[in-house]
Amino acid sequence: MSNEPLLYLEDVAEQSFRTGRDSELFIDPHTYDLWKVSNHPKYQNPDLSMDEALLLEEEHRLQRLPKARDLNEMDIMDEYIDYVPERLQKSLLTALNQPNPFQSYRAKLEQNGLLEDYYQFRNERGAEILEEWCQDHDLAYRHQISLPELAAAYEVKKLENRDAGQVLRLMQSNPQCFTQKPSLRFVKTEMVRLPQESMIDQKYYLGYYEQGKLIAILDLILDYPQPLHAYIRKFMVDARNQNKGIGSQIVHALEEGLAKAGFAHIALEEKENDEESARFWKKLGYKPTQSKNGMIRFEKEQELPQEEYVPEFEEVHEWNF
Repeated sequence: MSNEPLLYLEDVAEQSFRTGRDSELFIDPHTYDLWKVSNHPKYQNPDLSMDEALLLEEEHRLQRLPKARDLNEMDIMDEYIDYVPERLQKSLLTALNQPNPFQSYRAKLEQNGLLEDYYQFRNERGAEILEEWCQDHDLAYRHQISLPELAAAYEVKKLENRDAGQVLRLMQSNPQCFTQKPSLRFVKTEMVRLPQESMIDQKYYLGYYEQGKLIAILDLILDYPQPLHAYIRKFMVDARNQNKGIGSQIVHALEEGLAKAGFAHIALEEKENDEESARFWKKLGYKPTQSKNGMIRFEKEQELPQEEYVPEFEEVHEWNF
């Protein structure tokens, strides 16, 4: 089932990077609950002390996750310099040699509007190390989907409450899709609505933009109704941009991105009387599999890309904690 325990590595990496000298991050290997505990009076967890966590670790009821130092952030900072404009590279190298390199480096990135991009890069690199750690400890995990891989020729981002007005205008351009006129309240509810037995971490409410204008929305649920299955709750293109191949481009990019992440099965539902949507999905290879409560379910199985084998020297990590 989709609610089986699962670690999203980039999220865990972000929390691991936030552990300081006096704090530790623990995981319950049965429920996958994360516990951040600290000896610092200001940051102590009221629900779990450090002494209690260490005792539970001895009893094998908690496992200690890698800390920031185990994820080699200094090496990641050095690597990231290769991805910034040349005019910034020298100043970032200088920042790495300052008495407080982390603060100096991040301040320089923030001045140039690159801090969030660096954090994403850092979390991706940290997730690669955590992947091996999870394998060593028999924990199920998943990488986050890379949004650029789902984007086709468009800019894509996760939509938030502040984007609700744009989403509402797009929905209003497709009145035939709604039994009642959509409202801002409806949009904000849709942004967080989940199928039963799914969690918010599985939901990607995406907006596709062209020249700064929202042209399509996609409500995607991953690992639903079971791991490595993807479910499309809603896909809608602005009426003014339909019949231009935009919808097909977005779906093809979505399929490729999901396939790279190991998702071979995609499903969705449309109203039985929506012949136009049925034609669209059938054209893209989706097959109607069942009809229930006025809805038709469409499904597609896609082949996963085969990874090319590249021989490499075995690298051994020692987890020193």
